[in-house]
Amino acid sequence: PDEEELDGLDLKEYVRVHTAKLERARIQRVLEAEDGNVTRAARRLGISRKSLLVKMKDYGLRNA
Repeated sequence: PDEEELDGLDLKEYVRVHTAKLERARIQRVLEAEDGNVTRAARRLGISRKSLLVKMKDYGLRNA
């Protein structure tokens, strides 16, 4: 959503949308830095490999 669309959201939803954008960008950067190695990326992010795989699926980063 663009900023105009976000203006109509309540604070909780606004924060959720921005948090998801930040999380996706961070995961993508770490995966790139780790040459797509999910195990190393998960370790660097401080989450389990399984959690990272779920987030990758949710954010459309499966082939990252």
